[in-house]
Amino acid sequence: MGFVSISSEPQDADIYIDGEYYGKTNNVITDLTEGQHVVRLEKDGYSTLTKNITIVKGETLKINEKMIDLISQMTFLVVKADQADALIYIDDELLS
Repeated sequence: MGFVSISSEPQDADIYIDGEYYGKTNNVITDLTEGQHVVRLEKDGYSTLTKNITIVKGETLKINEKMIDLISQMTFLVVKADQADALIYIDDELLS
């Protein structure tokens, strides 16, 4: 078995390894088999972070990831119409 120490900024992101939930970040996972694994970190308001890792028997892999908040990824759309009472739809949904 190998170990992985996972921390994140912000703290308390959900940890998933190979699709299985392993608690919150700032945690040491001690029961991973040697070899390749996929780590996924999730937290409301932040982009999901996915990382491939390799576990080596008897060693501790340290991961410290900074997650990107969704607000910093927001973009804006400006729509101008040449008719005063034009209706605007996005993805077939009428905007009010």
